[in-house]
Order: sequence, then structure tokens, then C-alpha cells
Amino acid sequence: MASPPLLPLWQPQDTQDAMSDNDEAIVDDLKDQAEG
Repeated sequence: MASPPLLPLWQPQDTQDAMSDNDEAIVDDLKDQAEG
């Protein structure tokens, strides 16, 4: 236990949902930029 992990392997479902929503927003932005 000398060095704790930077991120826990297990995360609350709320955090996973927030990350998924953020990823979807980023993908939408990339699509908008690609369509120009």
C-alpha cells in the first residue's frame, strides 16, 4: 500500500453516467466539426 491508485477501479453508477454523457457530448462536437 505504498502508493494508492490514482483512480479507483470501482466508481459509483452516477459517475459512470456522467462520464458517458460527457463522451456523447464530445462525439457530437466532433461530428459537428467533421460536417463543418
